[in-house]
Amino acid sequence: DFKRVPEKVLIDHMSRICSEKGVQVTDSALRLLAANADGSVRDGLSILDQCLAGGEKELDRDTVLEFLGTVSEEFLLDLTDRVSLHDVAGALVLLDEALQEGKDVKQLMKDWMSHYRSLLITKYKNAEDMLNMSSENIEKLRNQSNQVSLDEINHGIVTLSRTINDARYSTQPRILLELAIVTIASGISEEAQ
Repeated sequence: DFKRVPEKVLIDHMSRICSEKGVQVTDSALRLLAANADGSVRDGLSILDQCLAGGEKELDRDTVLEFLGTVSEEFLLDLTDRVSLHDVAGALVLLDEALQEGKDVKQLMKDWMSHYRSLLITKYKNAEDMLNMSSENIEKLRNQSNQVSLDEINHGIVTLSRTINDARYSTQPRILLELAIVTIASGISEEAQ
């Protein structure tokens, strides 16, 4: 039976590889790489290899974010704030700007759902134990979590989970994410759809 490799093991292994190649890598970049590998050594090494393909001698979180096509934590905080305030137009504009910058729409869906999970965890648990984030970002999450109800978090996770599943078979994932923004921001229930 194959099992997922713990993130700590992936981080240690990728850190060793970077050291052998003479590449300085930040802890936050390693944590992000390991999180995106999702327990797969092959996927982790593939992502790391692609990040190092340019011959850079330093690898930081922003470089990994750019390579993965993912957005920053600040973007996710801003998007969630706009949706929570029912600012559909503002949220759609923010999404459009991210996609114009070349961010991957399917990755963005996954990242946003993970953000809602993080909000959920900060409501109940000492988040430092479970989240791969700086203490500053955890504090921002905790502040946002205090402003967002458990119902909103649940609605966000359920809607995005369905959207991610539907996007696997869609040629227009952007439209599905736009619909998810409208759905979450307006509080449309599952039954209404």
